Amino acid sequence: MALTKLMHMKQCGKGNPARHLKNGIAYIMQDKKTDHGRWIGGNAGSTWQEVYQTMLETKQEFGKQNGRQGYHFVISFKEEAAPEEVYKVLENFCREYLGENYDYVFSVHTDSTHVHGHIIFNSVSRIDGLKYHYKNGDWEKSIQPLTDKICNKYGFEKFEYEGGESRDYGEWKREQEGKRTWREQIRRDIDSLIPEVKNTDELCRRLIGMGYHVRQGNSREKGAYLTLRPEGGRKAIRTKSLGKGYMLKDLELRIKSRQAKVEGDASFQIPRIKSTYIPRNSSIERRTFYPSAYQYYYVRKFCENTVLYQYQNTRNYKDIRETENLAEACRYLLRNQIRSEADLNRRKETLHGRILGLEAQKGTLYQDFMTGDEHKILQKYENLESKRSQAEKDYQEDLWENLDDEMSKIERQYPVLQWKEQEQQRRKNLQAINKERWALIREEKLLDRIQNREAEAKEVKICRPTIVRR
Repeated sequence: MALTKLMHMKQCGKGNPARHLKNGIAYIMQDKKTDHGRWIGGNAGSTWQEVYQTMLETKQEFGKQNGRQGYHFVISFKEEAAPEEVYKVLENFCREYLGENYDYVFSVHTDSTHVHGHIIFNSVSRIDGLKYHYKNGDWEKSIQPLTDKICNKYGFEKFEYEGGESRDYGEWKREQEGKRTWREQIRRDIDSLIPEVKNTDELCRRLIGMGYHVRQGNSREKGAYLTLRPEGGRKAIRTKSLGKGYMLKDLELRIKSRQAKVEGDASFQIPRIKSTYIPRNSSIERRTFYPSAYQYYYVRKFCENTVLYQYQNTRNYKDIRETENLAEACRYLLRNQIRSEADLNRRKETLHGRILGLEAQKGTLYQDFMTGDEHKILQKYENLESKRSQAEKDYQEDLWENLDDEMSKIERQYPVLQWKEQEQQRRKNLQAINKERWALIREEKLLDRIQNREAEAKEVKICRPTIVRR
């Protein structure tokens, strides 16, 4: 069957506000593309000038010359199709979907390797002057099913396209072209907050702070979920439509599992403690801190170095680095409650096990799911996608259509959209694993430096300090 793509024509910022509409009509009605006008139809005229003037007069009649000027459908076919059959599909589609409510023109382009059709219709109704309004889910509920029904009538093979939650075609198309959608932005925001929150209540508060309108809903089939409407968004989006891992129970599980992970860089995020003066008659409670002998060794060494530098005018780099290492070791031991050599060894074993686990995950991800030839095909597709986006920005209709034709061929032969999504996810996972792995390795090196001092520590007579309350 055929796949229908929907685009809209905005008001031009300078000069003629309907310039994009004018250029679009002239483009799809070119003689060289339509076999000298043989494959053109519609209800607004027989030449592009006549069609354009008809649409302008409708806008002027109802005083609606501003805003979106028109809409453009592109209907592509999975297999080679005869121009006569494509013409009938377009004619039937316009009759059933648009009727006599809107001025429209359609054409069949036969100048490329695979025949396809274009439909452009006015944004203002010729009957009541109301503007065409695309409702959420219209593409899946009415536009594509109508195309399927008409194609089935003429014996075209079924075109498999993504289903799922109802959503507008524009969003679906942006996802296919790799552009960010509201759903993608919501996923990113939720994923970025999960490492920072303690529960779903805090997650909701943080989302509200980011400008989201948040409420909770419940589905009989899937359970509880969140409904989010981003600031600037026209519609609310349910987290159950974001994919796996975004139902309320899944979010709670992700938060708990994240908290259970070993925080590899915890020792490097410990704030430095500054001293402050507390008067003797202050009501502030004075608490006595008793470090273990193991911890006291590093605290004492740090204090000795600090006092020593108060009587020296110069410091060399080696001495400064030594003091910094001692301070880092003190903070780490105190913050992580490591009070003995046994505690240190247990911590090191935990880190080592986590590093091994990450290396195993990394090895699995390096076992690529694509062959060398498939990589080349995906790279070619991404290059075409980049060029097509630039052609759309520059309003190069011919170039955009040629690039779109090439991409459609690749999409029909290979699952490139699936490859692209998997490759992006693989790279993202590798980056996250490498970041966590290096943080754990830095912590492991700190533990090695602490252990290397054990021989020196055993030679020093360590005694428990006497701390007197005042």
